Amino acid sequence: MEQRPFFYKIFNELTEKKLKIPLQFVKDFLKEVPKRTVLEGPSGGPWCVKVIKTAEGDVFLGDGWQKFVEDNLLHVYNFLLFGYDRGARCFTVQIFEQSGLERDYTSAPTTHQDVANSSGIKNLDPHSRRSGQSTKDSAVIQEKAKSFCSQHPFFELLIKRYNVGPPFLMFIPKWFAEEHFQMAKTKIRLKNSEGKAWEVNCTVNSGSLVFVGGLSRFVRDNELKVGNVCIFELVAEKVLQVHIF
Repeated sequence: MEQRPFFYKIFNELTEKKLKIPLQFVKDFLKEVPKRTVLEGPSGGPWCVKVIKTAEGDVFLGDGWQKFVEDNLLHVYNFLLFGYDRGARCFTVQIFEQSGLERDYTSAPTTHQDVANSSGIKNLDPHSRRSGQSTKDSAVIQEKAKSFCSQHPFFELLIKRYNVGPPFLMFIPKWFAEEHFQMAKTKIRLKNSEGKAWEVNCTVNSGSLVFVGGLSRFVRDNELKVGNVCIFELVAEKVLQVHIF
């Protein structure tokens, strides 16, 4: 699995309404700057955030960032670690207190004072905790998925909140889309192991092919959850067999 690039920011008054992404990070990993991105934080999510690029080339998280700040009770001197998923074009945000300990939401803090007084260290994978799976269960699922093999081309996705809840987005890895599909609006059929099929609309977003309309029905009918692993196998033209782990 490809290693994620990271950058960090220390939260202060200047980052309350918008957050600047380091220029070197933009040059190395955001050569095609998306108009929007998705944030996942320790309290859940997702948060849809507008990405702003200035005439000078600076890139900021804009509209939607303040909502993330409020919902996650950020305060001055919080240390924020952003991990970027290049395939899904989203960020996972880890929050650390001034003490150096990672923010623990298992005690469900409700005020800034509760957060400031919290000193627990989380020891569960965030995707596993939100889906009700243990770290051990998540590891078993991913190990089963790794054993999959086929004569047909396929790609693998670890299911996240924005895949199975609003805004219901699922990104086809760019390398797979460019090799097997035309980079244009189209319809793709998703089939489950029982042979039932769902037609899903695809659109192009900042150079990536994205499942949009119709995805929520597929998610609901197949009871997809955060932490599942899906393998999408191209078995015919614009037909993907979906193996759910």
